[in-house]
Amino acid sequence: MYCLGLLSACSATQKITNSARTATEQLLLSEAISRSLSKQIYSPLPMPKGAIIKLDVTGLTPDKDMAKGVVAAWLGLLGYTVQDGAEKATHRITL
Repeated sequence: MYCLGLLSACSATQKITNSARTATEQLLLSEAISRSLSKQIYSPLPMPKGAIIKLDVTGLTPDKDMAKGVVAAWLGLLGYTVQDGAEKATHRITL
């Protein structure tokens, strides 16, 4: 019984990314996007707080999903809700 518990804890899963970029390139890209966004949490955007936003990303490299995630996290910090579908969205942002 002890051996079975020990063997089950030894397995590890790995998530392989589909990006053609190296880990360093991905880090540099995400840092560049993060630094380009306003650091002021109370910076005014022309939308009411709590608005539901549809975020579209076009014209970027194949890493657009990562860029979308960084911007969505920033909008979440500002008090907005980002969703994939446009059904209940009150505003749309296109990057």
